[in-house]
Amino acid sequence: MGFGKNLFDFSAIVISLAIGLIGAGRPVGIGIGTVIAMVCTGRVITAFNHFAKKKIEEITIA
Repeated sequence: MGFGKNLFDFSAIVISLAIGLIGAGRPVGIGIGTVIAMVCTGRVITAFNHFAKKKIEEITIA
């Protein structure tokens, strides 16, 4: 799920870059903070799923 989140965010950044380049001629609104947040969010989801997997399965299967 974390990797999927990273792919979704990456595609959103690519689309935003394309729109910025077409509209303003330069990347607009995409900075290092955006990229760091994208990567960290996906990795936090992956870590959470790793550590909570058994508990989540217990709750959803029961």
